[in-house]
Amino acid sequence: MSSALSTGSISINCQKTTFDTNTATGSGGLFSISSGYQRPVDLTFNSVIAKLTSITGIGGGGGILYTPPTSTSSIVTIGASTFISNTVAGNGGLFYLEGTDSKSVTINTATSISGTSAGGKGGLIYINSKSQTVVFSGVTLVENTQSTLEGGIYYPEFPSIGPNTLSLTLFQSTFTNFKSPVEGSFLVVNSLGSPVVTVSISQTSLACKPNDLYWNFPT
Repeated sequence: MSSALSTGSISINCQKTTFDTNTATGSGGLFSISSGYQRPVDLTFNSVIAKLTSITGIGGGGGILYTPPTSTSSIVTIGASTFISNTVAGNGGLFYLEGTDSKSVTINTATSISGTSAGGKGGLIYINSKSQTVVFSGVTLVENTQSTLEGGIYYPEFPSIGPNTLSLTLFQSTFTNFKSPVEGSFLVVNSLGSPVVTVSISQTSLACKPNDLYWNFPT
């Protein structure tokens, strides 16, 4: 699905739906919001299965959702869903979110994610905005997730001029075998834009090879 709307808002709500073997050459394997759109974009998945989505074009990212730099806020909410073997050539194995306002991704109870990879940054999530919130709460399992560049699970970028903020919460969730061959098996935050970063981890398991936790050179 691609949208070229320049006014109004976009709200995508998927319930008890299966997406199987979808292929795109540009960004947004399932949902792509066209450049120039200047309004909010929200996505809700509940009891959704998304598997074998691939983006083959050079630089194409966001296996599930792509939003352009012109968009404003985005709220992504995922619950009781399953993601299997989704791959992209560019950034953000599942979500590539850019925009002028806040971007939020919440992945909730009974969701499992396996075999997701990005040829660029952010094995699961890539966000470029001034205010970012990412929450994993009660996630059953995130496994075998990787990026070719930085941020095996999440890579944030920010405007050069702040204020910029990032909030990451991991609660009662399990992560295993996640990696980056460059740095940041889970998360990398660079100094551009001087973001204020808050990370909260509680009752969560994070397990990968010892080298992957730190410098992540290929073995």
